[in-house]
Amino acid sequence: MKILKYNFPILLLSIICTITMSIQAQTLYWQKLTSDYNVYDILYDGQQNLYFTGTSGNWYFWRSSDLGLTWTRTGNGSPRLYRIAIDSNNVLWGGDATNGGIYKSTNQGDAWINTLPTNEKIYSITVSPNNWIWAGTNDGKVVYSSDQGNTWERVTVTTVIMWSITSNNLNHIFVGAGSGNSKIYRTTNLGASWELVYSYQYFSIRGIVIDDSNVIYANRYNARLVSSDNGNTWTTIDGPSLERLYIDKYHRIYASPVGYRSLDNCVTWTRIGPAEPTFVEAYTFVDSLLFAGTSRGVYLHDPSFQPYIGDNYFPLALGNKWQFNKECSNSGSEDNTIYFVERDSIIMGKNYYLLQGSINDWLRYDNDEDKLFLRWNDSDYVVMNYALNQGSSFSQITFNTHQLRTVGVRAPIILSIFDSSYHSKGYSYSQMYFGSFYYHSESLGDTRSEFDYSGPGGYSDYCINRMTRAILYDSTGVKYYSDHVKPIISFQPILITNEFDLNWSFSVDHEYTYFENNSSENFVDSVILYSHYSNDDSTFMNMPILAVNTPNSINYTISYLLDSTLMKNDYSFYYKIYAVDKGIVPEHSTKPDSGYYELVYDPNVSVEIANNKIIDYQLMQNYPNPFNPTTVIDYSIKEEGNVELVIYDVLGKVVEKLVDERKIPGNYSLQFDASNLSSGLYFYSLRVNDFVNTKKMLLIK
Repeated sequence: MKILKYNFPILLLSIICTITMSIQAQTLYWQKLTSDYNVYDILYDGQQNLYFTGTSGNWYFWRSSDLGLTWTRTGNGSPRLYRIAIDSNNVLWGGDATNGGIYKSTNQGDAWINTLPTNEKIYSITVSPNNWIWAGTNDGKVVYSSDQGNTWERVTVTTVIMWSITSNNLNHIFVGAGSGNSKIYRTTNLGASWELVYSYQYFSIRGIVIDDSNVIYANRYNARLVSSDNGNTWTTIDGPSLERLYIDKYHRIYASPVGYRSLDNCVTWTRIGPAEPTFVEAYTFVDSLLFAGTSRGVYLHDPSFQPYIGDNYFPLALGNKWQFNKECSNSGSEDNTIYFVERDSIIMGKNYYLLQGSINDWLRYDNDEDKLFLRWNDSDYVVMNYALNQGSSFSQITFNTHQLRTVGVRAPIILSIFDSSYHSKGYSYSQMYFGSFYYHSESLGDTRSEFDYSGPGGYSDYCINRMTRAILYDSTGVKYYSDHVKPIISFQPILITNEFDLNWSFSVDHEYTYFENNSSENFVDSVILYSHYSNDDSTFMNMPILAVNTPNSINYTISYLLDSTLMKNDYSFYYKIYAVDKGIVPEHSTKPDSGYYELVYDPNVSVEIANNKIIDYQLMQNYPNPFNPTTVIDYSIKEEGNVELVIYDVLGKVVEKLVDERKIPGNYSLQFDASNLSSGLYFYSLRVNDFVNTKKMLLIK
């Protein structure tokens, strides 16, 4: 196991007027502390308590007394706190930007009192060193209280949103405003008068911070404004597009919405994360610990934490073989693919392995660099850099096509596959209509990828490609992996007969079987009848009989002529249906699940009784499948009960309820007409008593 430890020097540089923006590819390592809450603001009270406000279906307030390990939630939709602050008495203050009002809590957020009932929406709030409360509204007003919210003063400063408000150590208040224009206002006499100290015709001032030397840093979209003379003059520093600003005790400045940090007073910026698809709303600091409130919850960066890197995310050895299934939800298309290590070679002292099948490239895994390389045109190109953190980026080469592109690193996850859990690292790529991400799992390889397409005319599709089987060699030998998806046999046995010529028609489906206009694959390799005759004294074994498959379908037939002599002399015919799939690690099913069916001969039994003896609940595969526009669905129930047979689309929406009534035991058949439906994948589900079974069908018009 390898680990990676980060050391971040503190750089304190003087402000300069002209810069070249610097944005690094590597971000910090972040640990996620909460679920996917949409966090609006977060703060630390200096006494081991963290607070954040946000939504999780409704508006709530959360508190942690152990630096984020556990959280207590309060509230249920009110108040809807958008910004929060804390005073020197540890009283919490919050501004409601939805319904209006300024709230305070004297018991760590358990209960809130509205100290300023108003419809004016509060967009910013702060506490000055003299413990006065200051807030900015959506319509250009500043409201403030000098007596803990018992009374409030209100002054109209402008007519636009007050996005940010802060104080220096002299109790001078600075407000950032704008709505298509940028303005900074200042009061040096506790709100008695206000003056405009900065104006620009575009954008707005979303963030202002002031350091312990009273140097002011304000953000105007793609530029930072810096003043060392209390706002009388300003230096403009161009750079990345940012919003809110935050400053820690080490004089490092942070910015939302995608997570940047400056170590040199806003001159250069480094992207630190947490990164997309997470957007940063706020930062707070506990000594060297950095907490980020984001659109996907609260994250922690601890510089002393040693993140897990791992080894062998793409195992390469002679004989290794992988199998995959891709399924698309809207189009209904599927595909089964295989690639394998065919041979190896040493090039310039390094081991390379040739993959064949759906991948046809020479690869090399470097455990020292934690990278997967592809050999092309006598050079090595990176396929995956496993040492990078979420939000980082690198130049990648694609398999087969050898396209060079920039991809982003995703957060590591734990994937459950093959009855176990694996540490997995991934990357993502997107362009105009297409987005995708891929995960490699330690000791397994390329285990999962997803593709999302949204094109012109409203067409969209979503596909998942996942590893289903694998055969992998290492120093200890060979290991076999399977997802244990087995053939599904829909078979109605005959248990009593008055004739000797037997004919079965049945279906064997598989989750990885598909039939499409342009391609198809029956993932079932073979279906076999195993049988023997037996009585109390002796047993006669029969040769296996291979079932006949109807081309481009899941339908099978078996014809068998019983030995009339044995059957008439009290022998029973014992039989089972065995089906095995095409997996590189084969999976099989039998009917019955264990043992054999027993068939007896009775010349006095009627054909109707023989053919309608029900021993189990069954939902048969529809036929034909694919279909257009009608198909037949057969099912059997062994006990009387309420029967529901329902058609669903890929989103789980009920399309049609075919059966909803009480029925007696028996075999049933009905026709489903999909004339009014569009082409695609559908599901039909049978529910009766405790039995539930669902199958899929494909409509192609």
